[in-house]
Amino acid sequence: MKTNIFSLKKTTAVVIAFLMMILSVSYSDVQTDAANTDRDYRIFNSKTFEALGEYTLKKIDSVYNTRLVIGTDDRVIDWTKSGVVKIITARGSFGTGFVVSDHVIATAAHCVEEKLDKILLFDNNGKVTMEATPVQTHVPCIHQGNGSAVYDYALVTVKEDVSSYACFGFGVPLDSFPDSNPRLTITGFPTKFGEPGSEVIVNTATKHMMYSGNGRLLSQGSDRMYYDTDATDGNSGSPVYITESAYGHTYFTVVSIFAHQDNTGNPRNNGVRVTTDLIHFYSANNENIKWE
Repeated sequence: MKTNIFSLKKTTAVVIAFLMMILSVSYSDVQTDAANTDRDYRIFNSKTFEALGEYTLKKIDSVYNTRLVIGTDDRVIDWTKSGVVKIITARGSFGTGFVVSDHVIATAAHCVEEKLDKILLFDNNGKVTMEATPVQTHVPCIHQGNGSAVYDYALVTVKEDVSSYACFGFGVPLDSFPDSNPRLTITGFPTKFGEPGSEVIVNTATKHMMYSGNGRLLSQGSDRMYYDTDATDGNSGSPVYITESAYGHTYFTVVSIFAHQDNTGNPRNNGVRVTTDLIHFYSANNENIKWE
């Protein structure tokens, strides 16, 4: 698989950095990241949704360029990804997110553009082991008011240290990434399970069931990815990732954040492609991230 791996989990930083070096030197098609731009963000109090301010992240030099059931619903119950979280709003709706560092959760912007109640984390048996307290919500300014799918990503900071749950790194896909026909997994909390007409409710604000589904990348643009991996309402904000093994370790590398069903009538799902801009937004170098 051709990805440039970035991990935000402190405990695996050395191993991931070594793996990144190995993958990087194997590339012969270093390219420019067309999505690398200045981007404006708005900060909200997660509990009250009071606007706290705005900031701009200036573009940085690239290192490398880079809800729909389709056919049979082949998703399976999967509690093995401890970094996947359930985001509950004050009105009782929910979405999915995933841990990217000590106090930061990644998700889709449309899941968190309202007052938040709590963020649930689970053990491998599906038991709630932490109710994290949302503190700040950061969303792209351009998504506010127009729902732009290209900018449908966000972060939420939490008061508690959730680093022990982290199991994902980020990968910036090369333009040639689709050529490898990568297998993509989506893990999250879908509202329903089953083919259209025979669905059953598997998740509510108080009923919890994590599912994983596998599929293939269909295509990608400079900011978007399209795949045939099954996902339904409630999966918004889920990590879309590849699974790789090296030196006795397994790595889950997020290449997209799930957001929408394709609205052109094509049987495919899509989300934001991980780019240098997203890495900059979620990283510790974003000094605007606060949780106290």
